[in-house]
Amino acid sequence: MQNNTMFVGIDVYHDGAKGKGRSVAGLVASLNKTATRYYSRVTTQGPGEELISGLKTCFIAALKKYHSVSITCTSACILAVG
Repeated sequence: MQNNTMFVGIDVYHDGAKGKGRSVAGLVASLNKTATRYYSRVTTQGPGEELISGLKTCFIAALKKYHSVSITCTSACILAVG
């Protein structure tokens, strides 16, 4: 495995109310080579909205945070979806 690997986990919760429920997505990402510091963020969506837009924003924020903490760019990402 490369030294500058970022580990990313994503999970989504969907409210059971038909047509009225909101969805919540959470992202957590490692921030350093030893994966001992983490960044996390959540995003919500209402009915009919695209959740991927919010996850894109979360992922870009995690990449920026990795760079500011590690003073380097991540060279690889390993993604786990729950």
